[in-house]
Amino acid sequence: MSLTTILIIGLLCTWMVPVSAQGYWTALADTPANVKEGGALVYADGNLYAFRGDEEKNFWRYDIATDKWTAMEAAPAYVSNGGALVFAGGYIYALRGKENNFWRYHIATDTWKAMANTPGDAEEGGALAYAGGYIYALGGKATKNFWRYHIATDTWRAMANTPGDVEEGGALAYAGGYIYALRGAGQTDFWRYNIALNKWSTMPSTPAGVGWGGALASGSIYALRGDDEQNFWKFTLTSARKSTVVGGILAPTNKLAVLMPYIALVGLVGVVSIVMVTRRRHKA
Repeated sequence: MSLTTILIIGLLCTWMVPVSAQGYWTALADTPANVKEGGALVYADGNLYAFRGDEEKNFWRYDIATDKWTAMEAAPAYVSNGGALVFAGGYIYALRGKENNFWRYHIATDTWKAMANTPGDAEEGGALAYAGGYIYALGGKATKNFWRYHIATDTWRAMANTPGDVEEGGALAYAGGYIYALRGAGQTDFWRYNIALNKWSTMPSTPAGVGWGGALASGSIYALRGDDEQNFWKFTLTSARKSTVVGGILAPTNKLAVLMPYIALVGLVGVVSIVMVTRRRHKA
């Protein structure tokens, strides 16, 4: 085997080493006022909508194209711990937080309407997710409460309890026929709910505990910092690539993926050295 062939094989091995997906955050326009407990965010019809929380009624719309915020019709009452938003069929549904109030916002007319109250108060850890004509909700407040709202009949029903008590940082998201949930409360618990079976299962834990401001979403991820600050960010996920990365690895999923390019390079150098020594001996 020629030296050139060996070099090509070595380079290909290094190039094909898998490297974890990377991403970056971008600072966007600050919210019109500080966001605190009860702050919530939802994507709807090409824009983002947000509760300010902090026991205020502020409700805003963010234009993604122009990076600008606009004040919309205020919520019917103050919003606090457990405030949550979800989009479904031209409307945004909302948990008020600290109470059992449940509202619907009509995007086209910029108006709010009171809907059937939740079976219990939704406080810290309250969350919403939409799936197939229903809205699912976490009650939070250190309970296992999990409810389903039927949009067509404006009625609530208690569903299977979550595996553990949900508190601050509780979150929901729908993906691939399942609903996923974060427990919050500084814990790493991550669960999946089977809609058809009305059953929860435990998923791999998060890398670290989740607390105030914990949230789940799919696709592009927008985030409010909360904690009495105005910061607003977007996280862009870039696709995984097969290449050697010498530096700048932002968030590797495992140490082996990071070390493999260097291991391959050391191996390549060793092979080349052996070949060179062998050739010199033959010439001698």
